[in-house]
Amino acid sequence: MKKILVLLLGVFALVSCDPSEQAYRDLLSFTEDLEQNGATYTQEDWENASLEYEAIEQNMSKLSFTDEQRREIGKLKGRCAVQLTKYSIKKTQQDLSNFLLEAEGFMQSITEELDNVSSEVNQ
Repeated sequence: MKKILVLLLGVFALVSCDPSEQAYRDLLSFTEDLEQNGATYTQEDWENASLEYEAIEQNMSKLSFTDEQRREIGKLKGRCAVQLTKYSIKKTQQDLSNFLLEAEGFMQSITEELDNVSSEVNQ
């Protein structure tokens, strides 16, 4: 019984040290974090997440994976893409809102200045 337990622990230790399995777990953990916490991320958090994703991608590009692992990696990357797209849409909406407010202020300023010029010319 002890031999079987030691053998199982040894196999588990070898599997858990597999770089491709660790890279997959890193991507899984990253994806789950984006899904659970992305709604509260600041712009800096998103920038850091982007850097972390690039590091994971770079690490994974050096490793080999089975076809099944590739499918699972593809699913995780798709989930990440959805979260990044949601953030991009949210940021674009905020940027557009800010632009429209600034444009409104700009147009108001132009209108006021033109009214002033018109008043001066008519005097």
